[in-house]
Amino acid sequence: MRRPLIALLLLACSLPTRRAYAGDAALTWRTLDTPHFQLHYPVGLEPVAMRAARICEEAHHVLSPFFARRATQRVQVVLDDFGDSANGSASALPYPHIHLFAAPPALDGNLNDYDDWLRLLVFHEFTHILQLDQVRGLPRALTWIFGGTSAPNQNLPSFVLEGGAVWLESASSGRGRIHSALFRGFLRVHALADRLFEIDVITHAPLTWPGANVWYMYGGHFIDWVARTRGADVMGKVHDAVADDLIPYALNRAAVEATGVTFTELFAEWRAAQIERAHQELAALRALGLTGERALTTTGSRHARPRFLDDGTLWSLDSAGRQRSGVYARHPDTPVDADAGLVAELYGSDTYDVCRGGRTLIFDRGERYRGAYGFGDLVRYDREERINRQVTVGARLREPACAPDGRWAAAAQIVTGRTRLVRVELDDGRITVLHDPGGLDQMAFPVVTPEGDAVIALRVSQAQGRDLVRVDVADGAVTPLTHDGALELHPSFSLDGRWLLWSSDRGGIFDVYAMPWPGGEARQVTRVVGGALQPALSPDGARLVYSGIVPDGFDLFETPFRAEGVGLPPAPPALPPRADAGEAALPSRPYDPIETFWPVAWAPSFALSDAAESASQLGIEVEAADAVGHHSVLGTFTTAPAEDALAVSLAYGYRAMTPNVALSLSHGTATRVDGQFAGNERRDFRERATSGTISLS
Repeated sequence: MRRPLIALLLLACSLPTRRAYAGDAALTWRTLDTPHFQLHYPVGLEPVAMRAARICEEAHHVLSPFFARRATQRVQVVLDDFGDSANGSASALPYPHIHLFAAPPALDGNLNDYDDWLRLLVFHEFTHILQLDQVRGLPRALTWIFGGTSAPNQNLPSFVLEGGAVWLESASSGRGRIHSALFRGFLRVHALADRLFEIDVITHAPLTWPGANVWYMYGGHFIDWVARTRGADVMGKVHDAVADDLIPYALNRAAVEATGVTFTELFAEWRAAQIERAHQELAALRALGLTGERALTTTGSRHARPRFLDDGTLWSLDSAGRQRSGVYARHPDTPVDADAGLVAELYGSDTYDVCRGGRTLIFDRGERYRGAYGFGDLVRYDREERINRQVTVGARLREPACAPDGRWAAAAQIVTGRTRLVRVELDDGRITVLHDPGGLDQMAFPVVTPEGDAVIALRVSQAQGRDLVRVDVADGAVTPLTHDGALELHPSFSLDGRWLLWSSDRGGIFDVYAMPWPGGEARQVTRVVGGALQPALSPDGARLVYSGIVPDGFDLFETPFRAEGVGLPPAPPALPPRADAGEAALPSRPYDPIETFWPVAWAPSFALSDAAESASQLGIEVEAADAVGHHSVLGTFTTAPAEDALAVSLAYGYRAMTPNVALSLSHGTATRVDGQFAGNERRDFRERATSGTISLS
């Protein structure tokens, strides 16, 4: 047995030596120290990490006055870049810590309204720390005894926690989801359709649109309204009232302490205010004249990216829940909600474009890259061969747009906290940078001009605002096409090349705007109630199709295209410049996992059983892990008095590489009553068991 065991051991030791990316062994981690934070990041993310550390201190200064208490200890922040999704998380257990992703958000998603995406993210997550890291009374005593195991505010419903973070991310910046025309559009159509959710629904999450996003949409606007009508310090008072609750969920009691009325009563007031506001906005729109529109779909969820072919066929990316997600084709005479023809199944894709008159599709799709990185790559689908070909590998591309000759595509590429505009050759995947805005700025929604000599895209710059620009393919020269405080999305050209269309929230609602190409005055060509996005113009120039906001998500609508427009609303002013967090480099040092690796939490464990089962157990569990998560330890000590049993175990996990390594060792003794036969007699015997394991995953 010895030789096979030695061979298996050598194999197990050799496997981890390859480069690994789930916890990338090739990464070198460093730490930045500030007065109230420690930020840990991998080498290569210095520009994002330095700025994030400075913004953390700004958030501490700006947000702490909204709460009755400051963070009780230095906050641990981990910044990494293992995927293309923009997100973050925060918790007070076992100690205050924040996890930030370095990928910037898509500009037509829930996080689209910002001037500095990293600032919005940090402010949102640090708000959670101020909400959760408030513990006093008996829960505080339990924390003092057992470590970070109790945080009463962490039991609050998500609409309170996420809604409060959305409120403060917006109140502290002038941007954010409270100001988002997408969120306001959905609330408006819900109110007008008498379909505003009740508080019991948003306490959990509806099975219908918008799902869990209701916590941010409804919760954010509700908490914002509470703060405006009851005082900016009211939510700090709510969290302070909950901080000593040993029994969770007493939200109405906390609201009465802070405001004199329950959250149930406050929410009813807010719903009534939303309905009144929505009808006032509708009356104002009707006075100006609403666009006559016809619904092409009524199933909601998601009908996006309409594209016309030369023969008038309309393609769109549909995921309505009851059908396969993919590109579907509709003809001008297709009845509403009739079964459209499936062109290609697309899963995990947000955008696509049509090449070579519809013979080829290109789309972005999340792919695994070198282990556990999740990066977007460009995929080409040939309709004749019915086969997908991955054009790039690990390129971090999104929002591709095909050139008129079908040989290359423009796309946005994520790199070190920003997105740049690139050209991708569709035959070999070769990438050429057309324009890199630098810093943490973004380029988004590219579309190639009919002449193929330039790319129109949205540029979001902390210094220059959010506008459409023209980028010359030959020399990268940038020419602004719009310049105001509005957010422009989804530029597209008519098939004949005469019109450039896009969506803008210039008037407070996303509407479609048009400009004669190659030059002319912009004009607003729709006036809708919810919002009109992703415009497409039919080949004859008569039909304008767009993705419209409805109570159940997004549906396709069409309206006659009137080139003269419906009038141009005044441009919203750009936000005044805000004092920057600074660019000076901060001193960094090697990351030391020992600093945050100690038994930060322990708890008693017990299992009760009846006489027919094994005896009841009592024990202790101790957990420890470093901030980045490279190392973790779980120790247990259990005893079963009825069996005179005693057991100890220790488990260790190492996740800084792939495969992950886990080791465990346990030893136990117990008396097995009548567990041994000796002739015709049964007798007790003493059992001792020791075991150890190693696993690679």
